[in-house]
Amino acid sequence: MRAIIVGYGIQGKKRERIAGGDCVGLVDPYAAAAKFKDISQVPLDSFDAALVCTPDSAKVPILTYLLQHGKHV
Repeated sequence: MRAIIVGYGIQGKKRERIAGGDCVGLVDPYAAAAKFKDISQVPLDSFDAALVCTPDSAKVPILTYLLQHGKHV
């Protein structure tokens, strides 16, 4: 399953190691390693699921967006 990681802090980096080759992209507005700064920039056909590793205050809009587009979270 192709997964993106949203939030590339401590938890995001741990999830990237666990996901290994299934990780197809990183989303983070501040991390230089992230190709995407916002979830809406990631082509919907490029991933199946998202590992959301963001602060609680940012989670609801991200989860809503992903679920509205049929993604596993």
